Amino acid sequence: MVKEAKQQIENISPDQVEREISSGDATVIDIRESEELTQNGKIAGSVHAPRGMLEFYADSSLP
Repeated sequence: MVKEAKQQIENISPDQVEREISSGDATVIDIRESEELTQNGKIAGSVHAPRGMLEFYADSSLP
């Protein structure tokens, strides 16, 4: 399953990420913990969803 999922991942450069966010063609999910964001800063234009909460945030059936 992991091998199949990795085949669907496209690695892009930081410059390309910036262009994709600016154009509205991509949403970047920053999965770092809040403490890491405080220490290192947030990725401009990203949505913060800590890794431990990612599935919860993504499941629209949850309250």
